Amino acid sequence: MNPSAKCLDLMMKYESFSSHPYNDQNGEQITSYFDSDGNRIYGATVGYGHLITSESEFNKYSNGISLEQARNLFSTDLVSIIRLVKNYLCVDLTQNEFDAIVMLSFNIGPGSPDPYHRRRSHNGLYYSKVLKIINGQSTDDLDKAWMGYSHAHHHVVQGLLNRRRSELNVYHKGIYIKL
Repeated sequence: MNPSAKCLDLMMKYESFSSHPYNDQNGEQITSYFDSDGNRIYGATVGYGHLITSESEFNKYSNGISLEQARNLFSTDLVSIIRLVKNYLCVDLTQNEFDAIVMLSFNIGPGSPDPYHRRRSHNGLYYSKVLKIINGQSTDDLDKAWMGYSHAHHHVVQGLLNRRRSELNVYHKGIYIKL
Protein backbone atom coordinates (compact mmCIF):
# COMPACT_ATOMS: atom_id res chain seq x y z
CA MET A 1 0.00 0.00 0.00
CA ASN A 2 1.14 3.54 -0.76
CA PRO A 3 -0.31 6.91 0.27
CA SER A 4 -3.19 8.13 -1.85
CA ALA A 5 -3.05 11.27 -3.95
CA LYS A 6 -5.46 12.88 -1.45
CA CYS A 7 -3.01 12.08 1.35
CA LEU A 8 -0.06 13.62 -0.49
CA ASP A 9 -2.08 16.71 -1.34
CA LEU A 10 -3.14 17.21 2.28
CA MET A 11 0.40 16.65 3.56
CA MET A 12 1.74 19.29 1.18
CA LYS A 13 -0.95 21.72 2.31
CA TYR A 14 0.10 21.27 5.92
CA GLU A 15 3.81 21.42 5.21
CA SER A 16 3.47 24.26 2.69
CA PHE A 17 6.34 25.23 0.40
CA SER A 18 9.27 27.25 1.68
CA SER A 19 12.05 28.01 -0.75
CA HIS A 20 14.45 29.03 2.03
CA PRO A 21 15.38 27.35 5.31
CA TYR A 22 13.20 28.21 8.29
CA ASN A 23 12.92 27.20 11.92
CA ASP A 24 10.07 24.69 12.13
CA GLN A 25 9.49 25.60 15.78
CA ASN A 26 8.62 29.25 15.12
CA GLY A 27 8.31 29.58 11.34
CA GLU A 28 11.03 32.23 11.07
CA GLN A 29 13.42 32.18 8.13
CA ILE A 30 16.96 31.34 9.20
CA THR A 31 20.28 32.24 7.63
CA SER A 32 22.52 29.96 9.67
CA TYR A 33 22.45 26.38 10.91
CA PHE A 34 23.37 27.74 14.34
CA ASP A 35 21.64 30.29 16.56
CA SER A 36 23.32 33.39 17.99
CA ASP A 37 24.68 31.33 20.91
CA GLY A 38 26.31 28.84 18.55
CA ASN A 39 23.76 26.10 19.19
CA ARG A 40 22.40 23.99 16.33
CA ILE A 41 18.87 24.91 15.26
CA TYR A 42 17.13 21.54 15.51
CA GLY A 43 14.07 22.51 13.49
CA ALA A 44 15.91 23.76 10.40
CA THR A 45 13.54 22.90 7.54
CA VAL A 46 13.14 23.67 3.83
CA GLY A 47 10.79 22.79 0.98
CA TYR A 48 7.79 20.74 2.10
CA GLY A 49 8.88 19.88 5.64
CA HIS A 50 12.34 18.52 4.79
CA LEU A 51 14.34 18.46 8.02
CA ILE A 52 17.90 19.67 7.46
CA THR A 53 20.25 17.40 9.38
CA SER A 54 23.73 18.86 8.86
CA GLU A 55 25.50 22.16 8.33
CA SER A 56 26.64 21.07 4.88
CA GLU A 57 23.05 20.28 3.91
CA PHE A 58 21.97 23.66 5.28
CA ASN A 59 24.63 25.37 3.16
CA LYS A 60 23.38 23.46 0.11
CA TYR A 61 19.87 24.94 0.56
CA SER A 62 20.72 28.32 2.12
CA ASN A 63 20.30 30.22 -1.16
CA GLY A 64 16.90 28.67 -1.71
CA ILE A 65 15.41 25.81 -3.66
CA SER A 66 12.93 25.55 -6.51
CA LEU A 67 9.45 24.07 -6.28
CA GLU A 68 10.70 21.06 -8.25
CA GLN A 69 13.60 20.53 -5.84
CA ALA A 70 11.18 20.77 -2.91
CA ARG A 71 8.88 18.18 -4.47
CA ASN A 72 11.84 15.85 -5.05
CA LEU A 73 12.97 16.24 -1.42
CA PHE A 74 9.41 15.56 -0.26
CA SER A 75 9.22 12.41 -2.39
CA THR A 76 12.59 11.17 -1.13
CA ASP A 77 11.64 11.80 2.50
CA LEU A 78 8.29 10.12 1.96
CA VAL A 79 9.82 6.93 0.53
CA SER A 80 11.77 6.44 3.75
CA ILE A 81 8.71 7.17 5.94
CA ILE A 82 6.50 4.76 3.97
CA ARG A 83 9.06 1.95 4.19
CA LEU A 84 9.38 2.35 7.95
CA VAL A 85 5.62 2.65 8.54
CA LYS A 86 5.04 -0.54 6.58
CA ASN A 87 7.73 -2.30 8.64
CA TYR A 88 6.20 -1.15 11.93
CA LEU A 89 2.61 -2.18 11.17
CA CYS A 90 1.51 -5.65 12.23
CA VAL A 91 -2.09 -5.33 11.01
CA ASP A 92 -3.85 -4.57 7.76
CA LEU A 93 -5.24 -1.06 7.41
CA THR A 94 -7.69 0.62 5.08
CA GLN A 95 -6.32 3.22 2.67
CA ASN A 96 -7.46 6.15 4.81
CA GLU A 97 -6.03 4.58 7.99
CA PHE A 98 -2.69 4.04 6.26
CA ASP A 99 -2.73 7.59 4.89
CA ALA A 100 -3.34 9.02 8.36
CA ILE A 101 -0.48 7.00 9.87
CA VAL A 102 1.88 8.18 7.12
CA MET A 103 0.85 11.80 7.71
CA LEU A 104 1.40 11.50 11.46
CA SER A 105 4.75 9.77 11.01
CA PHE A 106 5.95 12.38 8.52
CA ASN A 107 5.28 15.07 11.12
CA ILE A 108 6.45 13.38 14.34
CA GLY A 109 9.15 11.25 12.71
CA PRO A 110 9.21 7.51 12.22
CA GLY A 111 11.57 6.74 15.11
CA SER A 112 14.00 3.87 14.83
CA PRO A 113 14.67 0.78 16.93
CA ASP A 114 18.03 0.33 15.15
CA PRO A 115 20.85 1.08 17.61
CA TYR A 116 23.08 2.08 14.67
CA HIS A 117 20.58 4.55 13.21
CA ARG A 118 22.27 7.96 13.27
CA ARG A 119 19.22 9.78 14.65
CA ARG A 120 18.07 7.16 17.16
CA SER A 121 15.87 8.47 19.90
CA HIS A 122 12.78 7.22 21.68
CA ASN A 123 10.59 9.58 19.71
CA GLY A 124 8.50 9.05 16.63
CA LEU A 125 5.94 6.54 15.47
CA TYR A 126 7.93 3.42 16.39
CA TYR A 127 7.85 4.30 20.11
CA SER A 128 4.36 5.81 20.09
CA LYS A 129 1.31 4.62 21.95
CA VAL A 130 -0.56 5.22 18.66
CA LEU A 131 1.36 2.40 16.97
CA LYS A 132 0.87 0.08 19.93
CA ILE A 133 -2.90 0.70 19.85
CA ILE A 134 -3.15 0.19 16.09
CA ASN A 135 -1.09 -3.00 16.31
CA GLY A 136 -3.37 -4.34 19.06
CA GLN A 137 -0.68 -4.15 21.75
CA SER A 138 -2.62 -1.63 23.85
CA THR A 139 -6.28 -0.94 24.59
CA ASP A 140 -5.71 2.75 25.33
CA ASP A 141 -7.80 5.36 23.52
CA LEU A 142 -6.41 5.95 20.01
CA ASP A 143 -7.74 9.49 19.65
CA LYS A 144 -6.30 10.58 22.99
CA ALA A 145 -2.90 9.06 22.14
CA TRP A 146 -2.97 10.67 18.69
CA MET A 147 -3.87 14.09 20.09
CA GLY A 148 -0.92 13.78 22.48
CA TYR A 149 1.23 14.92 19.56
CA SER A 150 -0.20 18.44 19.67
CA HIS A 151 2.58 19.94 21.76
CA ALA A 152 5.81 21.78 21.04
CA HIS A 153 8.14 22.66 23.90
CA HIS A 154 5.54 21.40 26.41
CA HIS A 155 2.83 23.75 25.11
CA VAL A 156 -0.26 22.89 23.08
CA VAL A 157 0.03 24.43 19.62
CA GLN A 158 -3.19 25.24 17.76
CA GLY A 159 -1.71 24.34 14.39
CA LEU A 160 -0.74 20.90 15.68
CA LEU A 161 -4.18 20.43 17.26
CA ASN A 162 -5.77 21.18 13.89
CA ARG A 163 -3.35 18.87 12.10
CA ARG A 164 -4.02 15.98 14.51
CA ARG A 165 -7.79 16.47 14.17
CA SER A 166 -7.43 16.48 10.41
CA GLU A 167 -5.38 13.26 10.51
CA LEU A 168 -8.01 11.64 12.73
CA ASN A 169 -10.71 12.70 10.25
CA VAL A 170 -8.71 10.89 7.58
CA TYR A 171 -8.18 7.85 9.81
CA HIS A 172 -11.79 7.42 10.99
CA LYS A 173 -13.87 8.95 8.20
CA GLY A 174 -11.71 9.22 5.07
CA ILE A 175 -12.18 13.01 5.06
CA TYR A 176 -9.12 14.79 3.64
CA ILE A 177 -9.57 18.44 4.64
CA LYS A 178 -7.06 20.84 6.17
CA LEU A 179 -8.52 22.30 9.36
